[in-house]
Amino acid sequence: MTQPPTAKATKRLDIQAMRALAVGAVVVFHLSSRLLPGGFTGVDVFFVISGYLMTTTILRQIYQEQVVGSTGRARASAVLRFLTGFYARRIRRLAPAALVTMAAVLLAVLATVQYYLQAQTAKQVFSSAIFMQNWTLARLAVDYLGATESGTAMQHFWSLSIEEQFYFVWPLLLLGAVGLRVVAVKLWGDRGTNSAIVIPLLMTAACFAYGVLLTRIDPAAAYFVTPARIWELSLGGIVALLPATSSQRLKLTLPWLGLAMCLAAMVFFDGTAFPGGGL
Repeated sequence: MTQPPTAKATKRLDIQAMRALAVGAVVVFHLSSRLLPGGFTGVDVFFVISGYLMTTTILRQIYQEQVVGSTGRARASAVLRFLTGFYARRIRRLAPAALVTMAAVLLAVLATVQYYLQAQTAKQVFSSAIFMQNWTLARLAVDYLGATESGTAMQHFWSLSIEEQFYFVWPLLLLGAVGLRVVAVKLWGDRGTNSAIVIPLLMTAACFAYGVLLTRIDPAAAYFVTPARIWELSLGGIVALLPATSSQRLKLTLPWLGLAMCLAAMVFFDGTAFPGGGL
C-alpha cells in the first residue's frame, strides 16, 4: 500500500472468475470427491479472495471517514463512525439471507419425526446465528471430509462463522496498521510507507504456525477452529497491502500462476493433512 486507497470500488472480472471457480470446485467435490479430490480447497481460495476484497474496502473506508489526519475528539469520532458503519453494513448484508435460511431449515426439520435431528439442528441453528458454528463442529469433532451422523443442514455455516469472527477484529487491526504507517512515515519518510504490513504479517505467520501444529495434533479441530484458519483471510489482506507492481510481466504472469496453483491443489490433492502447509 504505497498510497492511501482513494479510487471507487469497481468490479474485478478476474476476481469474480476466481470466486466462481472456488464455488464450483466445492460443489463438484460434494457431488463426487473422485472427480475433484481437492475441490474442498475452494473454500480456502474463497477465504483469500474475501480477505483481499474486504481489506481494500476497509482501508478505503478508513480514509473516507478521515481517521487518518485527524486528532483528539475528531479522531475518536471518526474511528467510532468507521467501526459502527462497518459492522452495520455487515449485519445488513448477511442477516436477511441467513435468517431466512435458518428459519427454513428449522421448519423443514420440525416437519420430520426425528427428535434427535431436530435437537441437533436447533443447537446448530443457534450456533450459526451467533457465528460460532465452526467451534461447535470442532467440539463435536465432526469430520467435514466424510459423512457423519452429527452432520446437519446448518453444518456449512462454519465458513461464514470464521469469516465473521475474523471481520470482528480485522478492522481494529487495520486501524492499528494504518496508525503505524502514519508514525513510520513521519519518522522515516518514504521508507516507512509499507510499514502497515508488519502487524498483519505477524498475525498471519502466528496463525499459520498454529494451524500447522494443530493439524498434526488434532486434524478435525484444525479444520474448523478460527486461529488455525484465519491466516488464509489475512493472507488476502496482505496482498491488498502490498505495493502495486509496475512490471507488466509480473502483472501478466502472477494471475496465471495463482490460477495454476489453485487448480493443482484441487486436482492433485493426495490426502495430505489439511490445513497444514503440506507438512
